[in-house]
Amino acid sequence: MVAPVVLNMYGRWIIPPLEILGMVLHLLLLPVFIIVMVCLAPRSSPSFVFTTFVGDQSGYTNNGVMFSLGLLTAAYAIVGFDGPLHMSEEIRNSKANVPKAMVLGTLINGIMAFGWVITLLFTMGDIEAALSTPTGYPIIEIFYQATGSLAATNTMMAFLMIAGYVSLFGCFASVSRLVWAFARDNGLPFASFFVYVSPTLKVPTRALGLVVLIVVLLSFIELGSLAAFNALTSLSTLALYVSYVLPVLFFMIHKLRGGQVLWGPFRMSEVIRGPLEEVFGIAVNMFAIAWGELTCACQKISETDNISVVYIIIFLPWPSTVPVTLKTLNWSGPVFGFVMLLALLDWFISGRKRFVAPHKVLQEDVE
Repeated sequence: MVAPVVLNMYGRWIIPPLEILGMVLHLLLLPVFIIVMVCLAPRSSPSFVFTTFVGDQSGYTNNGVMFSLGLLTAAYAIVGFDGPLHMSEEIRNSKANVPKAMVLGTLINGIMAFGWVITLLFTMGDIEAALSTPTGYPIIEIFYQATGSLAATNTMMAFLMIAGYVSLFGCFASVSRLVWAFARDNGLPFASFFVYVSPTLKVPTRALGLVVLIVVLLSFIELGSLAAFNALTSLSTLALYVSYVLPVLFFMIHKLRGGQVLWGPFRMSEVIRGPLEEVFGIAVNMFAIAWGELTCACQKISETDNISVVYIIIFLPWPSTVPVTLKTLNWSGPVFGFVMLLALLDWFISGRKRFVAPHKVLQEDVE
């Protein structure tokens, strides 16, 4: 974590080339990994890939619950597409380039992820060995079954870790700008302190320091409880999905009430013209809210089977195994609730008096 923080403060000029390197690795490693797995790994049958349901390790007996829990991995993999938005005040022609980055990033990575998942299902080998691996990471066992070589397995994992490590540079830059923007609008406690921007480095150093401090403090939780630490990592997905749903929900309500909308360079009218434009736009908003909140699950709540719709935001903190103990409890829900309680207390005590919702970005903020 030291290198991303130091470069965010003193070497911002090197971050774009590093992120380009990470993108190149991301794009090139996928076909390389697919070729390795296809050529060396044992094959699974199409019936196993497309019709076999594996979920009895969790202790749940209902396929809907097990499917919903498995869906969380996919939800985590596609999360984070809001990153470019946090840097919009430092991006040229942000009205057009930020939406393009968000949409294209999600589309490209979604296609790549689907291809990788299909490849992995056909080449994963012995499932029981992967799930019971002493490393705790099934992907390591899958790579080892495919290559039969510790050196090859370590090399493949090293490339994955490098690509992930490079993303930390952008994460710290993005989140520190988000903290700074919130402090600028007096939404953060002690906003006057965290809104500071170094005149020499041109970086919100105090906002960056706050992000680093919180990350360091949270990392100590792993020393006491690995389960609690894993729950905190899943907390990011829960919090992000909540943050995604709320703006779309409020925007849709605003449109339904007939409120004025300040459109950007992209509108639904570019795709659909006429009276159906508004209807289709509302439908897209509703679908986005449904994806963020709903997933269909069959939940056995009594001795008889009942079909119910369960919120994905509820399944994100759902315990992954039963019976539930203090060690297996998913603590992301209680932690998220505690943070929301603190935020509400801050809002009613002083936040509603000091916070000013941003209406426009001033030129001096950009400069």
